[in-house]
Amino acid sequence: MLIGRITQQREEVSRNLQVLASHPAALASVQSGNGAQQDQLATLFERMLYANPSYYQIRLISASDNGLERVRVDRAGDHMVRVQGDDLQEKAHFSYVSGTLKLSAGATYLSRIVINHEHGAHSGLEQPSVILATPVVDDLGHAVGAVVINLDLNSVFSALMVNMPREYQLFLANRNGDYLIHPDPTMTFGFDKGRRF
Repeated sequence: MLIGRITQQREEVSRNLQVLASHPAALASVQSGNGAQQDQLATLFERMLYANPSYYQIRLISASDNGLERVRVDRAGDHMVRVQGDDLQEKAHFSYVSGTLKLSAGATYLSRIVINHEHGAHSGLEQPSVILATPVVDDLGHAVGAVVINLDLNSVFSALMVNMPREYQLFLANRNGDYLIHPDPTMTFGFDKGRRF
């Protein structure tokens, strides 16, 4: 039952990534920097964020220009904020960009579960998150960019506990054995604080 919920969430995010990455405005935005296409994509990102409250941020990142963000929309509470101009950041040095650019069309990159420390992720800053991404490919099948979704894990973790009998406790650990969910919240994400539980 629990693994089914996790799988369902991941598959839903992957489907949304496919919709965004295959939209003509995504390819046009990384190839030509077309402002009208970027505006159209930003509107689509904003609509996707409103429809999916567990998404912190959606970005289109170019394979060129050191992984420059071309379109970025962040969640800030109940509002969406489009980040533009000099506030767009270079992200080529992050594994979620380099890893995604190595994937074939339609594949999904899944990051490790971490506490988000990336500057500028409004609602997601200092919150448990995971990044899913898929490549934007050109007509020759080359990855020219990536669409990236930052997912709020607080809501995902809460959903795992829905309808769980009271006498049950939920524990979730990463592959290194670090607690991500624990009945005592001080025992979670110790690796992020320099401690291991």
